[in-house]
Amino acid sequence: MRSGTNLGNRKLIMQHNELTLIKDIPGTKPTRERAGLMPNFLKINYDSDKRIFGLDMLRAAAILIVLLVHSEFIIKQNFPKYYHFKYVDGVDLFFVLSGFLIGSILIKSFEINGLTRYSILNFWKRRWFRTLPNYFLVLILSLVFIYLTTGNSGDYSAKYLLFSQNIFNSHPDFFPIAWSLAVEEWFYLLFPVSVAILRRLLPAWSIKRIIFLSILIFLLAPLLYRLKKGLFFSREAPEYELWDSLFRKTVVTRLDTIVFGVLGAYFNYYYSALFNRYKVVKFLLGIGIIYISKPLFMAGLPGYTIFFDVVALGILLLIPLLNSLHTAPKFISVPITYISIISYSIYLIHYPLILYPIINLKPYSNMLTVVYAVLYFSLTIMLSVVLYKYFENPVMRLREKEYKF
Repeated sequence: MRSGTNLGNRKLIMQHNELTLIKDIPGTKPTRERAGLMPNFLKINYDSDKRIFGLDMLRAAAILIVLLVHSEFIIKQNFPKYYHFKYVDGVDLFFVLSGFLIGSILIKSFEINGLTRYSILNFWKRRWFRTLPNYFLVLILSLVFIYLTTGNSGDYSAKYLLFSQNIFNSHPDFFPIAWSLAVEEWFYLLFPVSVAILRRLLPAWSIKRIIFLSILIFLLAPLLYRLKKGLFFSREAPEYELWDSLFRKTVVTRLDTIVFGVLGAYFNYYYSALFNRYKVVKFLLGIGIIYISKPLFMAGLPGYTIFFDVVALGILLLIPLLNSLHTAPKFISVPITYISIISYSIYLIHYPLILYPIINLKPYSNMLTVVYAVLYFSLTIMLSVVLYKYFENPVMRLREKEYKF
């Protein structure tokens, strides 16, 4: 049983250890796909045999939902009845999926290599080569753009360099998408540390039990913190903006959303048969939970406390089925994989470098609104491909080198 489980997880880790970069394996000739008929500078090579289509589909859905939601700032100025799918937050999809993938990497690393200082530092090295260079580049570009257009730096502070701008407080207006990146970076820093501390305190415990205890801590601590904050607001429900800034977009209130994905990775590694049983039923149940969660749990105290966990549970139930979907017809898989690969670059640049300049254009007629919307989506995709191919991807290759800590 465990042998088959480990093989299954090994496939997952090999595919998603790079998350977006799929390396060539020496001595093999992988099947290469190119995304569509487009100029060479927009083409992306990838090995389709080493990707899981279902997880690519979830990542692509997440970033497209984010783009659609933010397109409101353009379209609703002239089309107030513009509708987008509002039942799931694209960032929540990213959080749970990221927790599942990174949790799988961590669990396998700790079980095979042991809970060592090297394994933790190596994990951080790979994570930070993946996320930080792109983040700092776009942060600098955003700062330069704001300064050139307004003559000042807005709400920027040095806290952005350490992702500390929204640990306990609402996120500043500058570089607004950075709130979720702060949640992820702090989780990837703190979760391995918590496992290491528990290992030192409980040396007789197995890695399996220590990881599960860490998961429980990260599930309960943010929930209890939200409960404390929610009780303060329970007499008079705050406006949506206050809920959004003080509950949805602070680090300490959202760490549990990511750990739901780690919980899925835990069951996939240690209890693979249970994780993969009734995949279709779990998927349908997850869709149902996501669909009913907003009207049922947004109002009052539930909205401040258990809403995020209910949504995360619904998303987690989608993963067993999606994780088993390895292929799809090319006319479906190619565009979805393409969007999935560049999703991080899309997320970074779409708001500060594309959406913000467009929404400040004047005048706004019905025809220009359509033109601006087309520009928003097309420029986002094209510039994201450029950023991925010529900066993100080359930088990620550097993490394959050995570094002395």
